[in-house]
Amino acid sequence: MDTLTPPKIIAVAALLIVANPVNLASLAGGAITAAHEPLTLGRQLILAAVFVVIGSVGVLAPYAAALSADGEQRLHRMRGWLLLHNGALTLLLLLVFALLFLAKGLRGLLG
Repeated sequence: MDTLTPPKIIAVAALLIVANPVNLASLAGGAITAAHEPLTLGRQLILAAVFVVIGSVGVLAPYAAALSADGEQRLHRMRGWLLLHNGALTLLLLLVFALLFLAKGLRGLLG
């Protein structure tokens, strides 16, 4: 990734976003939950905007950090930390989603 040109990085990022099972599970869970709520069009648009903003934080935060003083060094340290803890972070995220889906399912069965 460090040697790719910007257009190739954008293509790889788009592919990873679409093909990532964690992203697909997040999107499916959010879509299912939103579909079961009787919301007006205005509230649906607000919900979609909040979803996009929260989803964009992962891209916008490093960009903002790169623009600040010492941004490149900070990003290299962050990259090292993320690479070191990638497995644990992925497991944690999957566990959180599993617990949320389990709680929702149990609530539906018992409620």
